[in-house]
Amino acid sequence: MASRRHSARLLAPVVLGSVMWGASASAAEPACDGVVLKSAPVEALTRGMGGTELDAGLLGGSIIQELVAAICDDELRRWAGASCETSSDMDELRRRVAIDVLRLPGQVHSQSPQAGRSLEVALAAASVDAWLTQADVRWFAKRVGAEPQPTGAFVANACAVGAPRTKPQGLEEVSRFLTALAEVDRGAPIDEQVAALQAELTRIGVKASSAQAELVRQVIDHAKRLETQRTIDGYSALALLSAELVTGRRPELARFLGATERLSRGDLRAGARELTEWLAGLGGAVPSAVTDALDIAAAVALARDEAAAKRALARALLPVGPWAENILADINIGTVSLSDRGYAFAGDLLLGYQTSDFGVDLRGAVYEYDLSKDRRIIQISQRELQLEGWLNLGREELSFEIRGEGKVAFFDSTRISAVPGESLLFDETSYMGRGLGLFGVRAQPSPYFAGGLWLGGGFQYEDYSPLQTQSTTTVTFSDDTNTALILEARLRAQWAFWPQTLVARVRADAVRYEMARQSQATLVSGGSVQSSESSESAVTLEAHVRGYVDLELARLFGFVPGVYGGFDSLSIDSSSQGELSSFGPVFGVGVRRVSF
Repeated sequence: MASRRHSARLLAPVVLGSVMWGASASAAEPACDGVVLKSAPVEALTRGMGGTELDAGLLGGSIIQELVAAICDDELRRWAGASCETSSDMDELRRRVAIDVLRLPGQVHSQSPQAGRSLEVALAAASVDAWLTQADVRWFAKRVGAEPQPTGAFVANACAVGAPRTKPQGLEEVSRFLTALAEVDRGAPIDEQVAALQAELTRIGVKASSAQAELVRQVIDHAKRLETQRTIDGYSALALLSAELVTGRRPELARFLGATERLSRGDLRAGARELTEWLAGLGGAVPSAVTDALDIAAAVALARDEAAAKRALARALLPVGPWAENILADINIGTVSLSDRGYAFAGDLLLGYQTSDFGVDLRGAVYEYDLSKDRRIIQISQRELQLEGWLNLGREELSFEIRGEGKVAFFDSTRISAVPGESLLFDETSYMGRGLGLFGVRAQPSPYFAGGLWLGGGFQYEDYSPLQTQSTTTVTFSDDTNTALILEARLRAQWAFWPQTLVARVRADAVRYEMARQSQATLVSGGSVQSSESSESAVTLEAHVRGYVDLELARLFGFVPGVYGGFDSLSIDSSSQGELSSFGPVFGVGVRRVSF
């Protein structure tokens, strides 16, 4: 009884019944020789996706030709042979993409050694092929026991059955049992049918048990039901019960059936994502280039008008997706001054790796300024090293991010002044450590535009050591350590205003932190040494803004050169010295592999 309830629960979540599909057992032979493209299941499946104004006419055919030319290489044709055949209209393209998605388990089973040992993948592949062709139990048994055909060959001749399978363990016995089931006399008393199948199990090598007869009865019930209601969950349930009888365990196909249920609701792209995730969990990852191409094909096939189809197609033609690359790289070299009154250098390097779910990067930056102004010489040296990791929650069009940032920095400034009343020498050295958490949202509504905003905060630790020379005989120096709250905001945006040629980007970072210093100073004057204590507070606001123009026309191996301009701004509001601020233009050249 428990097994019967389990079987009922298996069928309940997946509503792919004969009413939805319009399927029936009107023929003993499966659909053959290309008829599978217009079989009742596939027709009903694509009707659930709705229609578009591009379903018929030259415009739809032209867009499909562009799609095939853009996405179909040798690898995609090997994995998805239906979508790469030129379709006559969008309705046929939807049918072809749906077949390619549904047959991914069979493709994975043939091409992935690890997944090839999975009984779940093999049974799912056979269930798909049997459902697409509306095969009876006899043909279903043949498909379980044979290697799946490539999708292109399957669409051309769905009746062909491949060579016998050699893996996974137990699959040959399942095929033998299903063959025996097909031969059982349906008109015989149920006890005779059960006895005949139990005898076949004994020949296979399965020992009899108290639960065996009940499971055999369930198998017979499912086979009878399949004769009138040939649904994908019906084939799967029959395969699962047969595998349980033969192997002693019931394989798990819940996620596979969940993906097909999404497809039945017309959600082709979500169904494809869930199906590939399930396969990846069994060691049969579909290549990312294949999943991306099928997603683009599905987006084109589901487009409601020409504009939507063109936007989807542009993803295949424009490799400018801000978060599309797995390997992250960003190199920038610039200057803040071209005058003969000093020099400056500003450079940074970022390297990282990301997937659709998480990422990590390491960034280093160097800033060197040596400037002269109004009888002053100012030297500034800054070094930064930052490690960051993040989790991505969502999808390409709209996602949310949780980021963690750790940063160490060295800052040293030296001012030599000949201005009356100012210190002859004033040197500041800081060693800083920061830890922050940020939450962000990013959107990519089209291949032409993307944007993101991140906000967060954390704490900063600073070891601050200033040295000041008032005259040739008076020197003051101190050392102080402090911890302060720090707030950070980031903005990123990208716009492909001249597709495949020029891309504009904006990068803005702002940091605010407050310092409260309690320092002990040592005064050296005229051979004597004196100590004193002082306190002050200061609010610091830093802003770094860059505008880039990337030359997409010169993209090579994913790297894109470009130029940039912008500014660095620093404002310090001190309780002892008032408000101090600086503003400097920055411009330079860079090479990126990913913008964000």
